[in-house]
Amino acid sequence: MAHPLIVKYQAADFATLSPSEQAEGRAEIKALLDASKTKLKGTGLTANDRILLLKIWIKALETQEAPPEQADSAPLTASSTKAAKKAAKPAFYKRFKMPELLFLRAVARAFTILTRADLIFLLILVSIGTSVVYLGGHGMHEASRIEEVKREAEALAAWIKEAGDQRATAAFEPEACRKDASGTATWKDCAAALVGTKGPAAGKLNRFDEAHPLLAAKCDGAEATTIGGIVIEKGSYPPGTASLAYVSLDGAELMNQVFTFRISICGRGYHMIKVAGEVAF
Repeated sequence: MAHPLIVKYQAADFATLSPSEQAEGRAEIKALLDASKTKLKGTGLTANDRILLLKIWIKALETQEAPPEQADSAPLTASSTKAAKKAAKPAFYKRFKMPELLFLRAVARAFTILTRADLIFLLILVSIGTSVVYLGGHGMHEASRIEEVKREAEALAAWIKEAGDQRATAAFEPEACRKDASGTATWKDCAAALVGTKGPAAGKLNRFDEAHPLLAAKCDGAEATTIGGIVIEKGSYPPGTASLAYVSLDGAELMNQVFTFRISICGRGYHMIKVAGEVAF
């Protein structure tokens, strides 16, 4: 059951009370809060009751008014009235009334009666909130970088699909990727040409981390530089099966054959994100 003082003032609107009742209420609440500042035992308050009482205290402080100014008892003459009117009219830049910030002032006063345990609890809450905001922003930033890598992979996949039918022509570029029955070029040569000065990925960077290579042989958890890399795998039909199985290219494959590629990117956590599958090249 809540403390009697909480029951008394929780539902009360301090603004509707008389000045004497407001002063009496503030005095009662402050006395109980001061008594519970060092220890709760003996005051009849629980930790939850003290928090509720602090909220009531803040509302009570908002109703506290400044003492009225004393009226000037001297008689007013015509000249003094004119001077008073002139003095009462503020300069243009002084006509704007500054906000009183009663709530902030009340909160500042409330901090003076917080115990060490209250301050530690508030500090923990602020730390948790800051950590959540930081981790959320960091995660969104990494997701954005992965999306940029994905767009680069999609552009390369589109080029490979379009170039698949033209690779056997004598004018096909880059030459290292040309399908030449008598050629000795390997996938390693072709991959280097794709990111070379005349390749379709010329000038492209790994948008996750520009220090990482754009093309990665595989998504390797033991190699951090593969994160954000575009992974191209070759497909084949294992004996006795009718479905494609994809394996990493070792670079020694001759380019005088037709490949079926799967194009993916190596995401954060070293998981593969598929971009395109069964691409003939």
